[in-house]
Amino acid sequence: MGYKVILAIDALTFEVLGFEIFEGSPNDAKILEKFVEKICNSRKVRMGDFIMCDRGFTSKINYHILISRFLLVPMIFARKNTDVERIISTLTPPISIWDGKKYLFDIWKKIVKEFVEILEIWQVFRELRSNIELFFNVAKNCVRLNKVHQFTKESVGKKVIRAFHLTSELIGTSKLFNIGVRELAEM
Repeated sequence: MGYKVILAIDALTFEVLGFEIFEGSPNDAKILEKFVEKICNSRKVRMGDFIMCDRGFTSKINYHILISRFLLVPMIFARKNTDVERIISTLTPPISIWDGKKYLFDIWKKIVKEFVEILEIWQVFRELRSNIELFFNVAKNCVRLNKVHQFTKESVGKKVIRAFHLTSELIGTSKLFNIGVRELAEM
């Protein structure tokens, strides 16, 4: 039995926003809602923010949840067989709009509009998306995250939180010495 770690970072500053450890190997698409709820409740992510995910999180339900439940703009890199037009055509506003919160409808329309605009310029975000991989590479190569031999969820959590904190600090410090994150990831 192993563990899966899902991580949220600010892709520009490399600040760790949150992480969650799951036992076994759950499908990424099935764990996103619980994780986003956690980071929204911690106020690290707010209504209208952009959420960038890799292809593992691609599912029609995840697009709908991020847009209509959390009022976030999803930047989930779609798989080749993803029917984005169908996702857009089936989007529905959150039910809370009808509970006297009509201002949410304007926010929801704005988020849908931004989502559609992002789909047209998807390739622009590839480099920003690569920052997530760079973060993990620094964690593995410089902070030894690739050597996690723990047997309980708690011990994995302790090892991971230290590694993520050190990685974030190391990236911040490397910028002071004009060392790029890509260089650091290759060390």
